[in-house]
Amino acid sequence: MKVKEWQGGSGLWYAANTDDLTNKKSYWWYIPRILNISLTDYVTMLIKQYKVSTVKLLNSGLLYFAWDQYSLCHKYVLDINKRLKNL
Repeated sequence: MKVKEWQGGSGLWYAANTDDLTNKKSYWWYIPRILNISLTDYVTMLIKQYKVSTVKLLNSGLLYFAWDQYSLCHKYVLDINKRLKNL
């Protein structure tokens, strides 16, 4: 599993595992589960440590989060991929 970043049409930066969108590994809650942290702690980490610009939990259960700055998004991608690799 590898998290990747991309820029949307709005200019915001996004990060997720996009290798297999039909697999649960692409769901937002998969990363905190395999890192053994609570969903609440994961969202708090996104806000405080990785400085997301936008974060919303949609009615569908999808967690929408994005960054205004590439450097902040890229830091998240590098850190999370390192943590996932070390599991």
